[in-house]
Amino acid sequence: MQINNALLVYEEGCRVEQRFCPEKEAQDFIASAHKEMREASVFVVEDTDIEWILSVSPNLRGRVEDTKSRMRSRIRLQGLLTTHGIPMDRNLRKSILRAFEDWTSVI
Repeated sequence: MQINNALLVYEEGCRVEQRFCPEKEAQDFIASAHKEMREASVFVVEDTDIEWILSVSPNLRGRVEDTKSRMRSRIRLQGLLTTHGIPMDRNLRKSILRAFEDWTSVI
């Protein structure tokens, strides 16, 4: 029996979703999501059910919520880039996102 020691937070249809799964499944999902230019992040604990850890750890819940918030923001920004005709070139979009993050960090 595999233990669900990973919490996967990911973009699905312009929404942020989460699910509990084994670490290997989460890492495979992350790899495919990044190839498809979708947002995804994973939290992993060793040899313990992460759903239980999440239920008792306000620190982990806060980190997950921060990740979801950043992911929603990046999904909105990606949508705006698409709306304004920015090509789906990974390097170009990464550069624009970094420039935008630098700009907003000094405001």
